[in-house]
Amino acid sequence: MSASDGDSAPIDRGATLAALPGLLSLARQVVVATLEPGDPETEALREMLEECVVGAHRICLREQIRMGQSE
Repeated sequence: MSASDGDSAPIDRGATLAALPGLLSLARQVVVATLEPGDPETEALREMLEECVVGAHRICLREQIRMGQSE
């Protein structure tokens, strides 16, 4: 489903980017809290989500810098 499928307002890219690290952090916490500790697949998923959290923070920072330079 795309943003234009029934949504009247466009997606706020800045707000979405700002929310992304928190959403990924929540997903990581859910994995840690609910899945079997010590399970190799659980640990692999947690590590992948950790990399996603770090990447999301980097993207947010890069966008903030880019927006600051264009103003």
